[in-house]
Amino acid sequence: MRASGKFTLRANSVLPLGPPPYGNPGIDIHEGISRVIDFYSAHNLPAVFHIPLPTYGQLEELLREEGWVEKVTVLVMVADIGDFQEAQRATGKWEIESSPTEEWLNFHNDHGVAQIMKSVPARYAGLRINGVLVAGGRAAIHEKWCALSRLYVHPDFRRQGIAKELVQNLLKDAKDLGATKSLLQVDESNLEAISLYEKLGFAVHHSYVYLIHQPE
Repeated sequence: MRASGKFTLRANSVLPLGPPPYGNPGIDIHEGISRVIDFYSAHNLPAVFHIPLPTYGQLEELLREEGWVEKVTVLVMVADIGDFQEAQRATGKWEIESSPTEEWLNFHNDHGVAQIMKSVPARYAGLRINGVLVAGGRAAIHEKWCALSRLYVHPDFRRQGIAKELVQNLLKDAKDLGATKSLLQVDESNLEAISLYEKLGFAVHHSYVYLIHQPE
């Protein structure tokens, strides 16, 4: 059980561990669920389960039957990093740095997690048009893996191929640094983003769902 007080669901949820169907709670599953509710109540937080699928599908079914409500379902997508050429535009300039600038943090509203992001090696991409940052993303690199996150294009500049360039530039940069595989996470309802990632070679590896307890 995790309760950090930070804003992410991951940092404030319980993750089942061990063999399916329920992991290894060490006690009756219903008693375990009650203890989860009590734990988060004591921390003034809603009780949340983070359930990897399909491994713990039976746990998901049980919680839904007991009235737990889905917050979001996330797809974890993976890909071998292909050969990408650096994308540049007639207007605007892509930049990739080894640490986030104040402008990048402001653009993503990420000051609250800046220290966490800086604690692991990563690359930070941004597209500047007429001196203004209009797109950005992050690639955390560990050994042969590159994890993409914080991929965002300002609404005024969407549907111009910028999101594709953002992913391609981060992947090319990561490959130049030795990464051969990549992963990212995306809300399963974001069909447009999923379509883009599939065109770039990503495929779904697994998913997970956050279920929140609804007090009676």
